[in-house]
Amino acid sequence: MPPYAVWTNGLVPRGAGGLIRLFCLPPAGGGASAYWSWIAKLRPEIEIWALQLPGRESRWGEPAQSHMASLVSSLVEDLESLFVPPFAFFGHSMGALIAFELTHELQRRGKPGPMRLLVSAARAPQIPDPEEPLHARSDEEILSALRRLDGIPKQLFEHAEVLQLLLPTIRADLQLCETYEFCERAPLECPISVFGGDQDVKVPRVFLEPWRYHTTQGFRLRTFPGGHFYLTSASTELLDAVLQDLTVHEGETE
Repeated sequence: MPPYAVWTNGLVPRGAGGLIRLFCLPPAGGGASAYWSWIAKLRPEIEIWALQLPGRESRWGEPAQSHMASLVSSLVEDLESLFVPPFAFFGHSMGALIAFELTHELQRRGKPGPMRLLVSAARAPQIPDPEEPLHARSDEEILSALRRLDGIPKQLFEHAEVLQLLLPTIRADLQLCETYEFCERAPLECPISVFGGDQDVKVPRVFLEPWRYHTTQGFRLRTFPGGHFYLTSASTELLDAVLQDLTVHEGETE
């Protein structure tokens, strides 16, 4: 199995019942385990593949990638054989940006792309980050800013020793996002679904709406009760929407 992939749901044989493979990319500081609870909540038609990036969980001993281009190139090279239609990408926060660039890279190479790109709690990539860069600041400044911006799950702040272990990965993830340079290209050829929290101070709805300019196909935008990590507090509503968008393709609405 390629090192980036963690197959978390293989209960249904590939190809049975129109099985859709959903590749999930984590937020900054997060790992594949963020999506393990989705296995029981999505119907068997959805095969969950949570992608484990370097520097976390089962890949703790590897340095985290801090540059978008090299990470995306590695993902394509390692996982291309798994990108067999029908498949889709879901990414939350940093993961949404990676999923967007991954989709563009597959399109650039003339490879099969996702049937749908699903992005969550991430400003449209052409919108500059309104916050000052954090990745070069002290550990204390990074943690203080992340707490203020709801940038990582609140539960982590209850475990100082875990935070200290995670800080190198968080710093690399911040660098990946903060040094990202948007490149104007032709829109994607797949529909885009956008999700967000209606109380997210980091990524309000006005930052979500411009995702519509990145597709020639359908576009849907939904918000759910909660902040930046609404996907935990409103998981049932989010997964209902994910399932709907992956299994119903007519009548695209906003």
